[in-house]
Amino acid sequence: MMLSFFKTTYMSKHLPLLFFILITLSLTKEISAEDNSDRKNHQKINIEITSHLGDHQVFVENDIISFFITLDHSAYVYLFYQDASNNVYQLLPNKTQTEHYFKAGDYIPFPAQDSDFQFKIQPPFGKEHLWVFASDQKQQAFTKHTTTDRLNPIDQNQAEIAKTIRLKSDNFFGQTQISLNTRKK
Repeated sequence: MMLSFFKTTYMSKHLPLLFFILITLSLTKEISAEDNSDRKNHQKINIEITSHLGDHQVFVENDIISFFITLDHSAYVYLFYQDASNNVYQLLPNKTQTEHYFKAGDYIPFPAQDSDFQFKIQPPFGKEHLWVFASDQKQQAFTKHTTTDRLNPIDQNQAEIAKTIRLKSDNFFGQTQISLNTRKK
């Protein structure tokens, strides 16, 4: 009789708490699964990037910049540039440099040495970024705009671009960036 009383009293007192804990654990598990739904377990592609003048330089109006990129795994390379007004452009691949698959260890100059494209510092001035992404899969175009020049303006930010490329990558993905400070002469 005493055991029956204990079970009834204990269970009636603590059943709501036990029920709350089980529901909370279940919801936490579902939320965690949703948060990671856009993540795959990729092996990291290490990317190194620098400019012809090195890192942490201030570039002035009309400076012409070259970038140099190396990868530790063969991959498709995508370059995006964010100017000081937060406009984002796809630089690679582009209309004149459509080939963007590079082998591990290759020394990749951008713009390509045989390209007529020059990366010239123009207004707006301030803090700018060059993002480099690498993937084992070729991606679709990132822009719906049709432009007559080589720069493709896009309506995505760095996080959206990274997510798109990461989701379409099968086994390998990497990203890095270099920041530039630009100013008027």
